[in-house]
Amino acid sequence: MQDFTKDIIWKAVYNDGSELWERSKGPEHKFDEIDQTKLKEFHLMKPSSNLDDYEKEESIFVTTTTQGEKVEVRSRILHKEIPPIFKVILDGQKRLIWFRRPRITRGQHVIDMGPKLGKFPLPVAINHKLLVVGWQETVNGKNVQAICYIHPDGRIELAGAWGTGADHSEPEKAVNT
Repeated sequence: MQDFTKDIIWKAVYNDGSELWERSKGPEHKFDEIDQTKLKEFHLMKPSSNLDDYEKEESIFVTTTTQGEKVEVRSRILHKEIPPIFKVILDGQKRLIWFRRPRITRGQHVIDMGPKLGKFPLPVAINHKLLVVGWQETVNGKNVQAICYIHPDGRIELAGAWGTGADHSEPEKAVNT
């Protein structure tokens, strides 16, 4: 199974247009470095190692060198940035909710050793992350939440609060990254 959540990174976009990337050319940033008082949007992105995924336009032209040889020249214009796969807009007094919850899926593979030795079960444990993203706001003294669970298989669930549903009990240790 492909892990959809494995390479997802975040970007915080502030009211003044500045940005804080989880990963960029410098050190990796943590959730608690986000200035929630200035936060306008929170983006989740899945970068691709294939530049063709970001290609906006390609131009091809042929020119002649001073020696008379014809040379094909390709020019590619790429999108300025990685498009978000998920965006949280934080208007009013909304506060961001974001963490990665470690999950382990247990199962088994069957190894076929041929007709003489037969088949043997091999237990496996696959580590992956459940992404939890949304917002909370205090309205008339009550905590109102909108939360999405992004699963490793690509499913997205929307819930009214953390912990709704059997698969989303309160984590022992939330990983804010």
